[in-house]
Amino acid sequence: MPATTDRYEIAVARYFEAWNAREPETLALAVTTAWTPFGGCTDPMADVRGHEDIVAVRPGIPGPGARRGMSDQSPPER
Repeated sequence: MPATTDRYEIAVARYFEAWNAREPETLALAVTTAWTPFGGCTDPMADVRGHEDIVAVRPGIPGPGARRGMSDQSPPER
């Protein structure tokens, strides 16, 4: 397997480790492993930069500043 493929597979594995984290400490460690200090995360509800803000917008993980960086808009009704 080429080194480039390994690099991408490692990056994807780190991202999923962060996304699947269930404890705040595990999430914080996974985010610092997966993202650079000024890396960002953008989705329909957030556009944040930096480890602390990425951790804060991760759904389902309570903690100080939870959901910081979120839009003030309510999600559309279904």
